[in-house]
Amino acid sequence: MALAPVVWLFTQATASVGFMGVLALAFWLVAIGFALRLILRGARLSGATSTGLLVTWALIFGAVTLQMSTTLRPILGTADRLLPGERRFFLEQWARSLGDSPAGR
Repeated sequence: MALAPVVWLFTQATASVGFMGVLALAFWLVAIGFALRLILRGARLSGATSTGLLVTWALIFGAVTLQMSTTLRPILGTADRLLPGERRFFLEQWARSLGDSPAGR
């Protein structure tokens, strides 16, 4: 939440979908890193001897949240309506969004 004003400032200052995508991804990685560190530290302090399941959960969570950037396409890129009927893998959607943006031309 502390980074939200920074994101807002850049959304007002740029029309580059690619830049905003990279910025959002960087902030997402920072937030996930802090959260995973906190969860793993809490697990160790509560006596967990193995954190393999938590790491597996974190990987699945990461993949799902990246895919949500495709499902919730109006957040990054364009769509006529929320939850468009077409489905794409998130890397394909990002590549198409970068190709359609003014900076990608």
